[in-house]
Amino acid sequence: MKTTMTLGKALAAAGAMGWLWTAVAVPAWAAEELARLTVELRVDGAERRGPADGGDYAEGEFHDFYRFTFTTRSEGDLNEVNMKDPESLAQAVDRGTALQQRIQATQPPPAAAPAPAVAAVSPEELEARALAGQEACQEDMACLMKLAQELSAQTMAMQGQGYAAPTPAAGAWEDGEDAEPDLRYLEYYPYYGCESDARITIDRKVTGAYSDIQGLVPYSVTRTADHRADADMRQFVCFLGGVVVDVKTDTFYTDGLSALDAPGTEVRQYRGRPTETREMPMTLQGDIAEWMQAELRKAPLSGRRDTTITLTRDQSGAFPVGDYSGSAEVELTWRFERL
Repeated sequence: MKTTMTLGKALAAAGAMGWLWTAVAVPAWAAEELARLTVELRVDGAERRGPADGGDYAEGEFHDFYRFTFTTRSEGDLNEVNMKDPESLAQAVDRGTALQQRIQATQPPPAAAPAPAVAAVSPEELEARALAGQEACQEDMACLMKLAQELSAQTMAMQGQGYAAPTPAAGAWEDGEDAEPDLRYLEYYPYYGCESDARITIDRKVTGAYSDIQGLVPYSVTRTADHRADADMRQFVCFLGGVVVDVKTDTFYTDGLSALDAPGTEVRQYRGRPTETREMPMTLQGDIAEWMQAELRKAPLSGRRDTTITLTRDQSGAFPVGDYSGSAEVELTWRFERL
């Protein structure tokens, strides 16, 4: 059975600081499998501006619905490291540190070498470069080997400046390569031509008045959208599909998912002026988008969240006069299912 090589093995093969990453050989993928993630978000909100010194004010409501679904693909391998979980990555660093120290303990001290040609960096900066390089390389072994060589040169420069390799956390892979790896993370990747769809409906209206030399002038702003994904949007939705599943806890991880923009229409009406109409993209309110992303970075395979969100960003289209306030009742549901 073939095995896959992680960055830790690449580092060891290049003679670099293996303490940066764990080295684990895992079974080759048994069988490709598909899964589907479906997300729905319902929003009912209210906003207000003013009254300001001149009497300017605006108030309104908005009702949004977002739904998207896509299939995503896994090769079937279980991994020990979750690339979408900072805590799992930190544990991998600790295990790699312990392994490298075990390897170094069995080798004679290296012969004296000339001063390195690269500038020394701190251990913290070296670790940050390793994490950034791993993210960039993913599973490209040529890239990983090149990264390992660069880290090795920087490590030599560090040692020339009196830095020492960091000590791994207590208990980090105490049994070295003899320890049984905890293979629990199943990674799913986006792919071209997945089964995907999206539906977005938006109904937002603000009424108010602004001060003019003739007094307060009433106005309204209406924004609407009713969009079903076209071919371009369906393909875009496909590439949201990077997901890692912890098969032992039935939890999934993402880089943070949020609602999509949709083409819509804005209509502005002012007393005594012609109606203004324009096409424009409709975007989920920023405070709600951040909450949604945080909820879907780590979640059970299916679930529901209901909450009230205090709004701090006015995206209503009202005149920006007077203090802004708002709140929204949100309902988020999702379901990740293996097919």
